[in-house]
Amino acid sequence: MDTIQALQIIADHPEFRLLRRVPEQLQSPPAGEGDTGLALIIDTETTGMDKQYDVIIEVGMLLVRYRRATGEWLEIVGQYDGLEDPGQPLSQVVQTVTGLSDADLAGQRMDDACVNDLARQADLVIAHNAAFDRPFLSRRWPIFQEKSFACSVNEIDWMAAGFTSAKLELLVYHCGYFYDSHRALNDCWALLFVLGQVLAPRGETALSALLQSADKPSFLLNLQVRFDDKDKLKAIGGFQWLDGSDARHLPKSWLRRCKDKVELRAVLDSIHAQVFGGRSFPCQIGKLTALERYATNPQTLRMKSYEFPAPGA
Repeated sequence: MDTIQALQIIADHPEFRLLRRVPEQLQSPPAGEGDTGLALIIDTETTGMDKQYDVIIEVGMLLVRYRRATGEWLEIVGQYDGLEDPGQPLSQVVQTVTGLSDADLAGQRMDDACVNDLARQADLVIAHNAAFDRPFLSRRWPIFQEKSFACSVNEIDWMAAGFTSAKLELLVYHCGYFYDSHRALNDCWALLFVLGQVLAPRGETALSALLQSADKPSFLLNLQVRFDDKDKLKAIGGFQWLDGSDARHLPKSWLRRCKDKVELRAVLDSIHAQVFGGRSFPCQIGKLTALERYATNPQTLRMKSYEFPAPGA
C-alpha cells in the first residue's frame, strides 16, 4: 500500500478527517472571456488593537487578477511579505499570536515602494476584517485612503452557505484544509483559497458574492434619543455611542451601520415603534460605498437629515 492509498482509506473512514495544506498557488485558470480586475488580498499583524497608537509589524499582500462576471481567480500578478521593527518590545500576547519575536523584527523595514505599487494597481482591496486592517493601512500608507475595500467577514453570508463561523481558520477547516495562521502572507493565501470556493446553495464563488456586495451601498444611521429611551434603542441592537467629537454626526448621539436598504428600513421601523411609540423622529443617514466603508474618517461621507416617517407618508 502506497501513501496515497493509505491517505484515501483515512479520508473515507467515518471516524477520521483528512486535512490538506492550503496551496500557495492557483490552479490553471478556467477558460473564458470577459472583463477582468485586480484585487489586492491583504493582511496585517500589529502591535495591538488600538488603531491610533499601535503599528503594523507585518503585512502580506497578493495582487490577483480575477474575472468580473464569474468571480474566478485567474493569476497571481504580484505578492509581498514584509516585516517592520516597531521600535518597542512586543507584548507576550502578540508574540504568542503571531509567532514573531523582537529579534525577528530588529532592524526590519517594509518596502514602501513595493506596497504602494501593488496598492496602486488594485481596483479593490480585500481583507478578512477590513474594519481592523483599513485604518492601520491608511495611517501607514496614505494610498489606502483612496482605495475601495471589501470585507470577507462581513460582506459574505457564510452561515447561509453552510459554514458555522466566519473565522478564517474555521472556513479553511470546513473546506478540508489547514494552514499556518496568524502570519500575514499565510492568511492571504488562505483567504485566496476560501474566496475561490463555490458556495451553496447559489453555486457562485465566495469571491463573486463578495464582489456583488462590494458594489452595493451600505448606510449609516445617526440619531439622538432621550436618556430614558436609550435602553429601548440598545435592545434593537448594533448601536454605538458617539461623544460628539466627530462634527459630521449629531452631538451625543447613537450610530448604527446597516448593510443595505432593507436592513435600514427594518431598523427605522423598529425605532419608530419601540423607541418613539409611533411618533416621527429626526435622524441623519449617510450612504457608504466601497470607497468609504471601513475608513476611520471617510472624507467623502455626507450625512443628510431626515424625518422618519416622512411627513404625509
